[in-house]
Amino acid sequence: MTPDEFLSLADNPNFIEGIYNYCDRWCERCPMSHRCLLFASTPPEENLPEGSVEEHKHAMLRQIEVSFTLTIDLLNKIAVEQGIDLADASKTDHSMREHHQQRKDAEKSLLTRQAKQYLDGSMKWFKHCDAVLLEKDKELEQVARMQLPNRNPEREIEELKNAMDVIHWYQFQIAVKLVRAQTSRMRQIDLEYDEEPSLKDSDGSAKVALIGIDRSIGAWGIMLQALPNQEEKILELLKILDRLRRMTEEEFPNARSFIRSGLD
Repeated sequence: MTPDEFLSLADNPNFIEGIYNYCDRWCERCPMSHRCLLFASTPPEENLPEGSVEEHKHAMLRQIEVSFTLTIDLLNKIAVEQGIDLADASKTDHSMREHHQQRKDAEKSLLTRQAKQYLDGSMKWFKHCDAVLLEKDKELEQVARMQLPNRNPEREIEELKNAMDVIHWYQFQIAVKLVRAQTSRMRQIDLEYDEEPSLKDSDGSAKVALIGIDRSIGAWGIMLQALPNQEEKILELLKILDRLRRMTEEEFPNARSFIRSGLD
């Protein structure tokens, strides 16, 4: 896609302005993807090969490269139109160094360390869960053969798979969104909304993190019901998530009330 094609696409009034700013990027589960400019301008994931993990990784990197190239082309086009010399980096050196330091500070914060503790714990659980899931699979096969009353093995499998998908989707994103929320608060960037000018980008990012935390707690709850022999380990992860949720709400008390364009 060329910059002119993108700008022409952006003129479509069907798209909701800024809807992609505070979403969880789970496009295939989003009922508003048809009104999102970012979704419309991103190469469809179904075009990715179904081969090896390495092939999938390279295809994803090519998608990122295409998006990055488009962004650079748009930036150059706008710079030329406005007479901005992008080669003169002296004006941006200070702000870049400042932003880099703010990010480093955010990554060292207690809030981020708590998010990374959850990430490490959840990754460790899944790394050693093969035997547990295999045992569950055998149990459900037996349930299906015996046709036990009040049991629906197909539904249980679907619920378990969905719970794992949710956990995997948000386990990295939570920490990323919390770092963005903290760096944004340091920069004190306010959004310009006619309805509520006090809304802040930091609150929007924190809300996305809270949504990920909430859904992860729900997903681990399903895992706990399905895998009672993992109660101790799962409860420890739930404690970390609950602590992270309370810490985030204390750090960003207005995050829950933030209104995300087109989503809330």
